[in-house]
Amino acid sequence: MGRIKSLQIKRAGKNLMRDNSDFTIDFNKNKEVLQNYTLPDKGTRNKIAGYITRLKRAGDIPKPRTVRENDKQS
Repeated sequence: MGRIKSLQIKRAGKNLMRDNSDFTIDFNKNKEVLQNYTLPDKGTRNKIAGYITRLKRAGDIPKPRTVRENDKQS
């Protein structure tokens, strides 16, 4: 069993994966990609990079956001 990630780490990881397709199954490359973003500290960056790596290896890629009909009309 691994460590449980907080909801904040999961949410940030999924949002970043939707917006950026540069992430791979390599943890170190994902850390480099995350250096372009403003994150509170190195530990948070590493947790998000590890979570993204885990998702990529498992094939759980979040679907892109879609615009709902109500949002198009406004």
